[in-house]
This record gives sequence, C-alpha cells and structure tokens, in this order.
Amino acid sequence: MAVETKIKKLRKHIAQRNFFAVIEYAFRIFARQSSFVLGSAWAFVWAVLVILVWVLTGPTFHFSDT
Repeated sequence: MAVETKIKKLRKHIAQRNFFAVIEYAFRIFARQSSFVLGSAWAFVWAVLVILVWVLTGPTFHFSDT
C-alpha cells in the first residue's frame, strides 16, 4: 500500500513538472517573438506615428486622457 502511494505521488509530481515545463517553453517562445517584433525598426516607426497623431489631434480634444 505504501509503495503504491509513493508511486502515485511521484506520478503527480512528474505531471506537475511537465506542465510547468510546457508553460515555461511557451513563455520563452512568446518572449522571443515579441522581442523580435517590438525591437524592430517598424515598431519604432509605428510608435513615432502614434505619438505624432496624438500631438496633432491633441488641441482638438484638449489633450484629454479619456
């Protein structure tokens, strides 16, 4: 009986470890892809354009933050 309980605990531990390994791998892929995209020149150009649109439309909307 005791051996069976230890085996069940070991299987549960392995299953949890595998779950966290999958989560860690998925996060690593997400972080790598987002750093690739957000670190590009196009992302910088997009950010500058958004700021320019905000500056140009600011007087119309009285620079409202809502």
